[in-house]
This record gives sequence, C-alpha cells and structure tokens, in this order.
Amino acid sequence: MSEERGFVEFITTGRARMREPMAGQPISNQNQLLRFIRCFTGPWTPWMPIGVFLIHHVDGPILVDTGASSECMKPGYVPSYMFVASILTQLEVEPNDDIVEQLKTRGISPRDLQAIVVTHLHTDHAGGLENIVKLAPDVPVYMSAAHWEAYGKHPTWADMQGCASKHWPKAFNLKLLKFEGNPVGPWAGSEAITPDGQVVAVPTPGHVPGHISVIITEDAPPGQSASTFLAVGDATYNVGLLEREEPDGINQDPKTAFESLKLIKEFSRQKDVVVLPSHDPDTPRFLRDKVEPHLSSWGIIKHQRTKNSIGAIVDMATQPRVKSVCPEPLRIFPAEPLPLNLITRVDKNRSNGYYGPFDANLVATKAAELIAVNSDAQQLPLVEVLNRLLTQAEADCVAEAVAGQKNAKAEVTHSCWLCIRMTLPTDGWVVPRWHTDGRMFDCTCPDSTAPHSKYAFSILGPSTRAILTNPDAHKILHSPSPSGRRWDTNDPDPGLAKALESYPQAAIEPGQMIRFSWAQEDSPIHSEPDSTEMHRVFVSILFGSECELRDMCDFRGETYGAWY
Repeated sequence: MSEERGFVEFITTGRARMREPMAGQPISNQNQLLRFIRCFTGPWTPWMPIGVFLIHHVDGPILVDTGASSECMKPGYVPSYMFVASILTQLEVEPNDDIVEQLKTRGISPRDLQAIVVTHLHTDHAGGLENIVKLAPDVPVYMSAAHWEAYGKHPTWADMQGCASKHWPKAFNLKLLKFEGNPVGPWAGSEAITPDGQVVAVPTPGHVPGHISVIITEDAPPGQSASTFLAVGDATYNVGLLEREEPDGINQDPKTAFESLKLIKEFSRQKDVVVLPSHDPDTPRFLRDKVEPHLSSWGIIKHQRTKNSIGAIVDMATQPRVKSVCPEPLRIFPAEPLPLNLITRVDKNRSNGYYGPFDANLVATKAAELIAVNSDAQQLPLVEVLNRLLTQAEADCVAEAVAGQKNAKAEVTHSCWLCIRMTLPTDGWVVPRWHTDGRMFDCTCPDSTAPHSKYAFSILGPSTRAILTNPDAHKILHSPSPSGRRWDTNDPDPGLAKALESYPQAAIEPGQMIRFSWAQEDSPIHSEPDSTEMHRVFVSILFGSECELRDMCDFRGETYGAWY
C-alpha cells in the first residue's frame, strides 16, 4: 500500500513489531551487553510499517530501500542460528507487498529505475533487492563503503546482525559512497545521487556501521520555497525516539547512533525539513502534510521577544517554532491483545486518579496496585500492560509535539492527569451520553490554538463509544434540538441519541488505545459504553507541562503530586 503520489511516495512492504527496548533506550544505558539483554524483556511495540520511499525524479524513479520480501515468511529464509531474531522481532509480509509487485501497480518496471539507495542491508530494508536486480541487473545500487566493508564483505557476521546474505544478488551494479562531496548542514561530507543535487546521501552510522540517510529536495512551484525531506532509514524508529535522543537498543555502537540523532536534529534546526523514519506509523501523515519536526531543542527562533498569555515578556530564542498542523481529532491505535484472565471483575464502583509528574513505570505500578485492591486483577501482568500503554501514549504525545502540533515544549509530558474508573454492571448508559470534552487547562504553548489530546483505553469491559469524525454530526451536536432546547451533554439524552444514531462509530477493542482532542470544534463526540451486565475498568491520561497541570488542579480543586 502507499500514500497519494507526490514527489516522494511512501510504500509499505509489510509490517513489523519488536520488543520496546529494542526500538530505543536512553543513551545513559551505554553498556552494550545490558542494552542487548533489555531487548528481551519488554512488551511488543505496536505494529509498524516496513517502509520504502519512491522518489519521482525527472530523470527516472529512485528507490530508497527495497523493503522486505514475502519470502522472509518461509522457513529457512534466515540461517537457523538466527532463531533469536523471532524472539525480538516479528514480520508480516504478503506476496503483494513485495516491492516489484507494488512498482508494477504504478506502471513502473525495475528497468525504469534510475537508482536504488540502500540505507543498510537488514532484511526489512534490502529484502526486495534480489528480485529487482534479477529484472534490472544494471540499475545502480548505492550504499556506503563503510557498510559494505562491515557487512558486504563479511556475510556471516551480517547474518548475525539481521541480514539474509544468501538472498543478496550474486552480482549487481554496486556504487559505494565515501562521502567525499560537499558539506551539507552539519555533515562534513555528502554524496549526490542525482546530478541536480535533489537526492543526496549523508552518513548516519550507529544503527549499523555505515548506515546512511537521504536528503530529498522537491521541485518548488514558482514563488514558493522547495520542500526538503530526510529519509532516515533506521537511524530512529520514530520521531518520538528522535526527540528523546534514544538510539535503538540492539546496535553495537550506541554512542555513534546517539551522535547521528543529534546531527539529524541539528539539520532540522538549520533547515525546514520533514523527517521520515522508515517505521514510524505517522510517516505517511508527515509526508502528506509536510509536517516539520520543530522541537524546543531543535528549531529556535532567534532575536524575537513577545508576551505570553499572562503578559510576561518571553524571549522567543528559548521557544520552539511551531507549525500549526493539527493532529487527527480521533486516532485509534493498533490493537494489542490483553493477557488472558488479566482481570474479570471489580468489587465495587470506585474512581482513582493522579495529578503530578509523569513516570510511566511509577504511574503504572501505583495504578495497578489500586486496581488490584478493588478487583481480581493479576497485578504484575497488569503493571506491564499499563506501562506499555502509558509509554505508547507518551511517545505519541511527544511525536505530536515533534510535529509542532500541540504543546511543543521539551516538558510536553512532564506531568499528567491519570483517571481510573472501575464500575459494576449498570444500565445507566444504554442511552449514550454524547458529548465532547471541553477545556482541561490553560494552554501555555507558543501556539495556543493548537489542540491537546487525551488518551483512553479499557482493560475490562466495553470500550468508549466514539463517533467517527463527521462535520454533520458536530453540526447536530452544536445546534438546538427540534424543540429548540439545548441537547443534554451531561446525561443521556434520548433525542440526541436518535439524532446521531445513523453516524458510524469507531470499533475499539478492550486494551486498544484511542486519542481524542479536547476543546476543539471537531473534538470527537463520545460516550460511556453500554455496560449492562458487564464490569468495566477504564483508564485515561492527559499530558502537559507542570504549569498546565497545576492550573488544572487549581481549576478542579485537586492537589498536584497526589493520588486520590
């Protein structure tokens, strides 16, 4: 599958997931052996795309990577001694995912390719190379000389690092990059792939020796500036990890990987650039909307001063640039099955919560304890589930900040409001209480019009009811009823339920997280679910700066830093 065609097209050649510590770990964990061991301990990430970039260049199409081959699903594709890979990663690739098949649907033959740029030789990036070269043996294949020296000349070692060398082409038109060309941004050397300089490779080693990224400059219409994209391969798995400067956990050189992340961020500070990781589920949106990752530690506006919302002078040299591209009002994350018999009942109706500094493990541990006291929950597995979901929410929140779409401060997830609602079976919500969420706190973002969001999931019982985003549904909600009265959004309203009954609702499974904006015209219309004869445990979390969450506590009469 792919996104709508532009100068750069994102093609998905399957999907993958890995243990969370494999995707990223803080650089403070520098011991290579301990980083590796941690990769066996975490929960699975959500499924991620196996991405390939197709550049529609005037001189002919160019591929950045070739994705995974559907052959990888067959026994024996990788050496038997690499069984450990299945413990750390899982791939799902169908025959029609193969890059040759996907090129064919676009009317492109491998012989039409101007070039292939391989960021590195891992199976999910070079898996399609064999079939392309069979059909187009003369197509130039670019990779770094350092990578070929490390892996190409040592195939057994490469296989131990996640390659499948027996599926590399036996002979191909290899072009080795030594980065002896002009400096680009923070990089001392580069290599032009096209004579016009629209496609340029730069070194981003660390994930593997000699890993490269590709700078792509799109043609600009008259009077407009050109868009710049940076395809970073596996230099980072998602923009949230890039913001936190967390190299992946499985590499042999975390310090070098960390330095590459800093170079990518510095390039974004120097230039408006859309960063495109190969495995970030949000890459299609970043590409479509040309969302630039302006973070507090990256894009700095210099020599400007302004007033903040309370009239104080703020030096904008310390504030992030913000690009006002709104996140989706409603996002449904990939489902991850909950452990069997994690929890089957609650003892009584009870609500707990917390306002204060956010630490996923600490918050998950305390929340699991409170739930277990009032239910038959298995506490330790519940800690793991909550930690996984809260970490996922945190990463998404940071990624939205990276995209410049809401609170873009470095402290975007400094604090949180966590809410836990445990309820016995009730028929109180047979008729839905359709409503949207209003103001939670006074936003202190540089762009105060950008939406904030809340994350929610159920670990027992039915999930939140949410109407799929539809302007007509919002028009009904915001208009008077036929009798001229305002709809009741504080309690179930049969009339409103009737008016909205034809609008499709999202299908949300237990344990599946949703994100919905608040205090916006298009904030999702949602309701408690009908939980007749069903016990329910519902959890929601909202992130913000310490200042914002303290404002929320003042507004609600709660105590910051305390559980209730």
